[in-house]
Amino acid sequence: MNGFIFPYRSKILHKQQINHNVIRFQIQKPYGYTFAPGQAIDLSIDQPGYELDVAPFTITNTNDSPFLELYIKINQNKGSLTNGLASLDSGAILQITEPWSTFEYKGRGVFIAGGTGITPFVPILKSLVNSGTEIKDNKLIYANKTKNDILFKSDLKPLFGENYINILSISKAQNMISGRVDYIFMKEQIKNINQYFYICGPKAFEEDIRNCLIQLGAERSYIQTGYKL
Repeated sequence: MNGFIFPYRSKILHKQQINHNVIRFQIQKPYGYTFAPGQAIDLSIDQPGYELDVAPFTITNTNDSPFLELYIKINQNKGSLTNGLASLDSGAILQITEPWSTFEYKGRGVFIAGGTGITPFVPILKSLVNSGTEIKDNKLIYANKTKNDILFKSDLKPLFGENYINILSISKAQNMISGRVDYIFMKEQIKNINQYFYICGPKAFEEDIRNCLIQLGAERSYIQTGYKL
């Protein structure tokens, strides 16, 4: 298995189409399984033909839930792991690893997400709310192609209030910014560089934003990314 060890087999309990290319999965939580907000798992399909197809996905719920929740963006290429996941029905068996850490909330700052890059932030924010932390002291910049790609809007907007910012790259929508998250945009949005920055999205997205923040004067140690940059 290319170095991967799957100590758990987990059954799909429920699946729901969220938008044109994202599916929400609820899968069986193994007995005694625990995880922290923002952690991810490596996953594969327990079927012939997927022996080397492994990919990481963030757990989007919190440890007090009786199942594991995953929001997975589907690649339409036939034979891909996510395309295979989309074809599965409830009851199908997946293989999963122990959870591993991606992001850790260290203090007030700016969350910057692209597409399904929002997923590690959702459980972190849920956990902060449960602990009584005021989320409106933070800011969320959420980049997508169109408004239909936005995930968790009804949950996130009330948490951040005026500090909830949507930016769309290929369409326009009311009360949303049109454009890309580039240096000019970041300079307009970031008034305080002495805070933490949490960035998650495609690797190029993370690299570009990290570089913009460094140009603006942010300390490298205050920037977290999903990829090791």
